[in-house]
Amino acid sequence: MACLEIYISSRPLCWGFFCKEGKVTWKNTPHVCSLIPFRGIWKLSFYSLVSQPLELPSESFIDLCNEFFSCLGASPTEFRYGCETPCKKRDDYLEWPEYFMAVAFLSAQRSKDPNSQVGACIVNSENKIVGIGYNGMPNGCSDDLLPWTRIADSKLDTKYPYVCHAELNAIMNKNSADVKGCSMYVALFPCNECAKLIIQAGIKEVIFMSDKYHDTLEMTAARRLFDLAGIIYRKFKPKCSKIVIDFDSINSRPCQKPL
Repeated sequence: MACLEIYISSRPLCWGFFCKEGKVTWKNTPHVCSLIPFRGIWKLSFYSLVSQPLELPSESFIDLCNEFFSCLGASPTEFRYGCETPCKKRDDYLEWPEYFMAVAFLSAQRSKDPNSQVGACIVNSENKIVGIGYNGMPNGCSDDLLPWTRIADSKLDTKYPYVCHAELNAIMNKNSADVKGCSMYVALFPCNECAKLIIQAGIKEVIFMSDKYHDTLEMTAARRLFDLAGIIYRKFKPKCSKIVIDFDSINSRPCQKPL
């Protein structure tokens, strides 16, 4: 579809000069005319209703437009000419579940844990995000002074007694009065301690990406708690190829905080 676009700094008083009832005739060819706001200015568009290309307006036509606008105190800022294909809605956009899981993984990139970066995203029934979190040390506790190692002679010299999990932080970071009835998207299936928090907070559904610790006592206890409390938990299955997340590909690295 051929199109001429004229960008105008203010709405022209000469609307009737260009268009009557949305149509104009130019060079004996019918066209549809539209005027819409566009980034603080007005865009005047002529669309051809026939298949043959629309002739580029002559310099004299552009000069005439400039002179006419000048008399009315308006100023065209740009003329464009080209061809457009019929415009329709995109069908390859992210679905809500893919979007929320992607937000959880984006949040995980804030984690300073050298081995596992986990993010969580809490969503209400209106598909609004009400809480985001990632695993890290508690507020006010220097993550340079606390250990990040997974294995040590004493458990006190490992990260486990100190790190706040993503689920806890997402609940604590909520921007609503509560998270009752919400869903949580999380990169890793919650442990038993996070399961308690999820239940107490009133979250009704947990969607997780990875369950690589499925057979551990903590995850077994978490599933038992969820079952007793009636919490739905299910593995995330992306519908859109645009999101590709492989949580299990995160390998153990030297236990030091990443820069």
